[in-house]
Amino acid sequence: MPESAGYRWIEGEGFVWEGSRPSAELEFAYRLLELFEFEGTEGLWWRYGEGPDDHTSESGLRFYAQCSDTFDWATADCEEITPERLPALEQAKTDLRNVDGGWRNDMWLGELYSARVRNRRPMRAFLKGLQPQVRALFEAAGPERDG
Repeated sequence: MPESAGYRWIEGEGFVWEGSRPSAELEFAYRLLELFEFEGTEGLWWRYGEGPDDHTSESGLRFYAQCSDTFDWATADCEEITPERLPALEQAKTDLRNVDGGWRNDMWLGELYSARVRNRRPMRAFLKGLQPQVRALFEAAGPERDG
């Protein structure tokens, strides 16, 4: 075992934790940041401190997937990412990677995750510019909408 604990990159496996386990909250943050590795910081928002509701994390650190102008025009919108919802985010990334374009589709990770959590399709104007296989993922997220 190494003297210090932490993630180490192993080719073909990704980041692997070595050493004593981090707290569940820290492990969640590592996994989340790894999912957004190619997205940069545009698609991932975070907040530190007391939130407007009662389910703040132990440290007060909360994460959100950015989905502004996805469901409605002229909105600043996001969907919270919790440890319980992490599998939905992981599945969204897997599905995006499995269509033409591979990692280039990561730019839609936050929006696809949000659509699936909300069981809601994005507005038609958002879907219009997507390649057909990516658009199909969004269309499967919820019922057809009027606008």
